[in-house]
This record gives sequence, C-alpha cells and structure tokens, in this order.
Amino acid sequence: MYISGKGGPKSLKMNKQRRKSIEKVIEILREARDLIEGLQSDEETAFYNLSENLQMSERGLKMEEAAGNLEEALGTIDTVIECLEMAME
Repeated sequence: MYISGKGGPKSLKMNKQRRKSIEKVIEILREARDLIEGLQSDEETAFYNLSENLQMSERGLKMEEAAGNLEEALGTIDTVIECLEMAME
C-alpha cells in the first residue's frame, strides 16, 4: 500500500530497522521454545516412567499438569511467532 505525499509515494510497509528487531525477537522466541520443548518432554517422560499408583498420586498429577502447562506455553509461543511474522508482511 502506498500513500502520496510530499516527495512522492511512500510505502506503508515496516522499515528495515523494525523488521530486524522483530526478526531478533522471533529468533529469541524460537530458542526459548526449544528449551521449553525439552523441559516439557522431560516432564512428560518422568511422569510416564512413574508407576501407575504414583501417576495417580498428588505428585504424579502435578507432574502431568506441569507437562500440560508447558505444552500450552509452546502453543502460545507458536501463536506469538505467527503474529510477529504477519506483522512483517
């Protein structure tokens, strides 16, 4: 999209500096996502390695909930990355 003004048409697209800043944020979010994914996997594995009785205990239920919360965080980060990528279009 363009607008006319003094000096001719101006692009309404994001400038290079802001685009680079968003790209850096996306890079950081992807690194954080990788770390969270590892934690989620470890927590889920630890839960499944518990005996069935321990899985149903308070400790087991908390582990399962933590793994679920970490999985939700992964989805949220994915959504944020998608939004940032759309902002750069």
